[in-house]
Amino acid sequence: LMRSPDPNFLVLLFFLVFLFLSTPSLSQFSPSSLSPPTTSTLLDFSYKWLLQISHVGGARTINIWQSPGSEFSDPACTVTSSCVPSFSLDPTTSCTLAHALSTSNAIISYTLYSTATSTPLRRSPPVPFTLPSPSCPVISPVAPHNNPSPTLLHITFVPQDLSPSKEFPLLIRVGDDIKSKIESFLVSLTQVQSPSSLTSPPPRPHPELISSTFETVRSNIDHNERLKLITAIQIASHEITGIALDIALGSSPDEMSALSSQNSPPSPLPTSVNTLDITSWSSFSQYNIQYNSVHSMVAEHVWEHLSLQEGIVAARNCRFALEPGGVLMVAVPDVNSYTNSFDVDPLSGEGLFSHPMNRADIRDGHEVQYDYVLLIQVF
Repeated sequence: LMRSPDPNFLVLLFFLVFLFLSTPSLSQFSPSSLSPPTTSTLLDFSYKWLLQISHVGGARTINIWQSPGSEFSDPACTVTSSCVPSFSLDPTTSCTLAHALSTSNAIISYTLYSTATSTPLRRSPPVPFTLPSPSCPVISPVAPHNNPSPTLLHITFVPQDLSPSKEFPLLIRVGDDIKSKIESFLVSLTQVQSPSSLTSPPPRPHPELISSTFETVRSNIDHNERLKLITAIQIASHEITGIALDIALGSSPDEMSALSSQNSPPSPLPTSVNTLDITSWSSFSQYNIQYNSVHSMVAEHVWEHLSLQEGIVAARNCRFALEPGGVLMVAVPDVNSYTNSFDVDPLSGEGLFSHPMNRADIRDGHEVQYDYVLLIQVF
């Protein structure tokens, strides 16, 4: 006897087939398509800017880490001795800073750090920085945000011949030129391993290194697509059974590996930036996560890895996904613990550069140093 299939099963089957067919093709990522790296003065992670935005009276300071070229209009500012980078913010982020500092008249200073040594190279004098009035309206995070370029692959490399040991991230977004990304990454990595003059062309990576990096990228993209499929199955099962969906953001590789080795769905469901990019609602949508559909989320040591703008967007998307009464638990390093053993002068920066937590920020790829006031304003 034959019976009609469960309609919920058909919906799940259709969804998984659609997900499989919509995964990116890797045919375009062939080693033969990689051209030799070009000379570049814009190094993704050889240097980091520390932006200190302070209340004019010095009452509060917000510290933001930025890579050259990420928020600066002058990418060559890393190779000159007198330039001051230009820093631009969207209205929502500017308003968030104004609320956090309780002023529109701020000062900003820039310090260029070497990621190879975690030491400052130079510091600009403080200059006026105008923010909106602290009474400006903060946009309520009730609408999702679609990043046109969600994450395709985020992978970390640890060179064996570099002491002390450091991690270097390679971020590839949907729509990126994979060839150019790999080239720029290897040029930057070579510069960190063998520092040369800022104005000299960085050494050219060996072709075998290009080929092996490509193979690593390709295998990790394949692996992430399999994890996305498993994640889709787990989320769909929650929808069919009616069991509350709890999600862990920024899970470790070991936690992600456990996802495919367990017979029963883990709770909370582990996700990483490679399977759920919280800065883009389209990443939620690929799993059919709807408005008001998630019971809880937990994010330990996630938000400090996002830029201030990305952190606001991610808060908006998570708020949109949570059901009424849902909870988002967030843990970030507290900048007050960085400086409670000595005084830091926000104008000169004295006492700031030698602090081990700042070196840890560079090592671990942190973007924002949070205190509870700034964290509240972001959310």
